[in-house]
Amino acid sequence: MKTGKIFASVISIVLLWFFMDFVLHGILLDSLYKESASVWRPMEEMSHAAGFAVSVIQALFFVLFNLAVSKVQNWRSGLRMGLGIGVIVGVCMANFYLYLPIPIALALGWMFGNAIEYGFAGILVGFWEARCSK
Repeated sequence: MKTGKIFASVISIVLLWFFMDFVLHGILLDSLYKESASVWRPMEEMSHAAGFAVSVIQALFFVLFNLAVSKVQNWRSGLRMGLGIGVIVGVCMANFYLYLPIPIALALGWMFGNAIEYGFAGILVGFWEARCSK
């Protein structure tokens, strides 16, 4: 994959995740975060710049892994790989339920949310691979 495809994939995934994270964490799971507020840092102590940097790095490694290991060629193969990685990441996130006093619904939201986010990210990788290979 050429640098342009990698760049387009990473940027589109970061934008997608920003939107999906807003919906998932800011709307759908908001009441569960408030229910377990004693576990989390106050909003003014959270670093949005660090969160953005982590998202860019995460998206870059996701794209490179998808292309190197799974040889993504279209949106279908991207979806398969994205869902696979998303389930793994989601299960790891849900594992925090064992260690933190959070509602099980929050852990399940993380698990399914990650699977969905990574599935869509895989679709984007496949889209850019197919579009830029012609």
